[in-house]
Amino acid sequence: MKKSFEKILAILDFLIPKDKDLVVFGGNEMRGINGNVAEIIKSWPKKTKGKGLRAYVLSVSGEEFPGVETIDPRNLKGIFTILRAGTAVVSHVYGDLYWHSLYNGNRRRIINLWHGTPLKRIGPWRGWGKTTAMIAASKIERLTLAGCLEQVRLEQIFVTGFPRSDKLFNDLQSLRQETLRKLGLRDDGQKWLLYAPTYRKSSRLPHYIHRMPGFSYKSLYRFLEQQNAKLLVRPHVNYVFTDFPENDRIIFVPFTKIAEIEPLFALADLLITDYSSSIFEYLNLNRPIVAFVPDLEEYEKIPGLLFDYETIFPGLITKTWKDLQKSIVESLYSPSKYTSLREDRKKMFNEFTDGKSTERCIEIICDMSLK
Repeated sequence: MKKSFEKILAILDFLIPKDKDLVVFGGNEMRGINGNVAEIIKSWPKKTKGKGLRAYVLSVSGEEFPGVETIDPRNLKGIFTILRAGTAVVSHVYGDLYWHSLYNGNRRRIINLWHGTPLKRIGPWRGWGKTTAMIAASKIERLTLAGCLEQVRLEQIFVTGFPRSDKLFNDLQSLRQETLRKLGLRDDGQKWLLYAPTYRKSSRLPHYIHRMPGFSYKSLYRFLEQQNAKLLVRPHVNYVFTDFPENDRIIFVPFTKIAEIEPLFALADLLITDYSSSIFEYLNLNRPIVAFVPDLEEYEKIPGLLFDYETIFPGLITKTWKDLQKSIVESLYSPSKYTSLREDRKKMFNEFTDGKSTERCIEIICDMSLK
């Protein structure tokens, strides 16, 4: 039924004239708007005042943003609004507008604010020629995206920095305190560890910490006690494992609890990850990062990596539970050991650290919309 209706919408999209002053925001394939798109929406009413642009947020769950009306893309008002929109701002691809056939850069401007600097191989995906513009956090990411997405030209990608990172520069301490409040936690001088693995398509060899040989929840708890630390567990939005226990030292923080990862960055003294783009954004804080990559050789083949991992990674690389514990201790007690390396990688992958990436993106959206 939906496929048939998609075809009808494609015809209507061709027939209905577009309003260049009308902008719609969608994101995260309708699982909840977060990241760069959310930061733009939050600043939109103030930053675009007097420009004559009207904006709507597309949401199937009724998310609310002050000053910008939310509409459901499945009802008549939502459908007609998208059909009339001259510009759509998204973070992923087709699902961000709900109706795949309306993700069409030939009929409206599609501005993709993306969701992280890729480390693993991505694309090429059919239909990316329909995108009008993208943003990147750095020149190296701009080149990487242009190389991975065959139908997106280099001149279509603008280096603005990520709006979602602005909060890490503008008021980090307030963000930290707000995160503690949302999680119902107290900061009593303990160390905060953040475990944020990436998504893996295959469940055949799911190399997560809690599924490795030699691991036990008892040993993890004892280790956290010894280090006076607490572990924040952040699964990927596409694969939320449910077999990681919670207790007073292990806090499970899925997307449904806190949509953004930046608040967890603000709290974390150390990041544990694998092939996630969180590596590059966390570099903005120049805090220790430890890799847990027991499947590195396999992952380098499928899906493949865009950079040599051991060259690009700004910290200790581990492949066993025992080595991970040692590396965490070393990083906590000597946090400045890889400062120069982290600073170098930060400059490579983050062009701007001025907290004004949101303003740069809004300026691009407005300029393109009003042409």
